[in-house]
Amino acid sequence: MENRHSPFIHYLVEGQWKPSTWGEVEGQVNSLASLLAAKGAVKGAWVLIIAENSKDWIVAELAVLSLGASLVTAYTSSSAQEWEHILKDSGASVLIADNPILVKLKPVLEILNGQIDFSLGIGSHEWKSLMENPSPLRPRKESSADDLDETVCIIYTSGTGGAARGVELSNRNILNNCLGAANIIKPYGLESHRFLSILPFAHAYAHSADIWTPIYVNAQIYISNDIKYLNQQLQFAKPTIMNTIPRLWDVLKKQINAGIAGKGFISRKLFGLTLHLGQEKIMGLRLGPIRQVLNRLCDRLVRSQIKAKLGGHLVGAVVAGSPLSENTASFFGALGINLHQAYGQTECGPGITMLEADNIIPGSVGRPLKGMEIRLAEDGEILVRGPNVMKGYWKAPDLTAKVIQDGWLHTGDIGKWSEGGFLKVLDRKKDFIKTSGSEMISPQYIEQKINAHPDIEHAIVFGHGKPFLVAVIFLSTEYLSKIENKSQSLDPLSDKIERHIKQINISLDAKSRVKKFLIIDQALTIADGTLTPSLKVKRDYVYQTYMNKIEKLFHEDA
Repeated sequence: MENRHSPFIHYLVEGQWKPSTWGEVEGQVNSLASLLAAKGAVKGAWVLIIAENSKDWIVAELAVLSLGASLVTAYTSSSAQEWEHILKDSGASVLIADNPILVKLKPVLEILNGQIDFSLGIGSHEWKSLMENPSPLRPRKESSADDLDETVCIIYTSGTGGAARGVELSNRNILNNCLGAANIIKPYGLESHRFLSILPFAHAYAHSADIWTPIYVNAQIYISNDIKYLNQQLQFAKPTIMNTIPRLWDVLKKQINAGIAGKGFISRKLFGLTLHLGQEKIMGLRLGPIRQVLNRLCDRLVRSQIKAKLGGHLVGAVVAGSPLSENTASFFGALGINLHQAYGQTECGPGITMLEADNIIPGSVGRPLKGMEIRLAEDGEILVRGPNVMKGYWKAPDLTAKVIQDGWLHTGDIGKWSEGGFLKVLDRKKDFIKTSGSEMISPQYIEQKINAHPDIEHAIVFGHGKPFLVAVIFLSTEYLSKIENKSQSLDPLSDKIERHIKQINISLDAKSRVKKFLIIDQALTIADGTLTPSLKVKRDYVYQTYMNKIEKLFHEDA
């Protein structure tokens, strides 16, 4: 290993960043692999990892795969019942978990009656001993010509509803994801990259993009252990690449706008000019000599400050997991931040498309990654074929046959092509609203417009089988805090939101207008089942939770 003395993983210990070199990680992997091999984690065995993001998570995965065993992932935020389902369904015989998780799992393991042959706590005395005594000897696995198509991991996904199902991903699936991502970042021309990881490794997106892609391109990984301290972590890590979800950029946009609103007249005007000139460039308009000078001034006085808040070295951020609003994409594009909108599904490990560095087009998710093909069905459903497509759903051949037909994965998403062969994702097929007048409406576009209000965290639009649309509004955590400490109330905000929705309705056709809304003064959470671990809203769960209040909107003065 030529780079064995180079830093590989940076992690936080009691608030201080600690680096581990490639060689140090290799020794720890070897040490753990030797123990796991003796405990049955060999070719054909399944090892479940339930842990928060850490260097240890990566060490555990590398050790498991070095033995030819396969990985199963689960979220730390899942319930004991969900862990039990994953353990039973996967047939995992070895368990690696954070110590607190092992305590919660004790009743589950008793129910499973001996399924787990060996369990190991991350942070336990045994774990620490392994990490402190790295081994130069690497246990060897059996290899075969079929290695590329062997199942390397099962990642469980339930999407926004239903029981979690296991997605079988092969070495080929993961490697081709890495190759596709590497091709996207290659034009930036940097000799080395630094990734700041903020998404859970148990998710297909972070698993490929924050573990395997950095390894593939020989990059350094900085692991965030709490997004509350993201601003400080950005300043230390100075990432060149980040893998993110839209919510991060929506929040940053609201924070930036709130900060600018508190500035003086000249600062506000300069910021407005920066956005205006930046958006002209995005649209491909040519700036005249004077406007070029003004734009360079905006680079020095505005854009450089925004980039400095992101660490000063960020060349691009991937945005995936859920749709990014065109407004937010244009906002950051005008500020000189390249947001590579991407589209994927766990069933593709997850990469399908991504915007390239020289084609950052707000509202688009880019063109297919290397080797991937896309076509649209008659109803607009996005169909995908290529080396990223999963082997199938674990132990579910009938479901696999339903979703993959003639080699084409039926994504369940509706899309359309834009000029230049760029894909736009409109909405989930099942989320389209069919009103009582048989009008088909995509709620996503309307919700993104409502969510632009600084005091709104989530807006969910309903109206299936109804004569009009209604919106359920969930407030931002900041405003909820103001209500809690009695510095604000709902009444003035309700009036503001009503004006906000009326303004939005002006730009919408009659069938897409929101007639009524309901404000909920509590947050959606993963714990109450209304959000997925990747922070997608579970529309059906929201409806079931607030059904009586939602239905009342349709019947009052209808």
